[in-house]
Amino acid sequence: MKLLRSFYHYLLAWFGDLIYRHPSGEVFVLGVTGTKGKSTVLELIISILEGAGRKTALISSVRLKIDNFIRPNLTGMTMPGRFFIQRFMREAANKGCKYILVE
Repeated sequence: MKLLRSFYHYLLAWFGDLIYRHPSGEVFVLGVTGTKGKSTVLELIISILEGAGRKTALISSVRLKIDNFIRPNLTGMTMPGRFFIQRFMREAANKGCKYILVE
């Protein structure tokens, strides 16, 4: 059963990647994990990248950002779902972002 569940999750992630044409292959994706301080670390990193003139995207429990378009993350979830993240990365890549930061 555990193997079947793992395969199910892998298959969903693979299918989302396929549908959105492999967006993570076009950008540098940086993920931050842990218990506390993830959003703060991402905000510091994005400030550095933007200060260097890089186009960035960010998905965190606090906000979603693609280049200059910012909106609050009303779900408060750090992992909104495989298809959501793939679609988000595709949109960011299409808008010229070269760095995507993910909580």
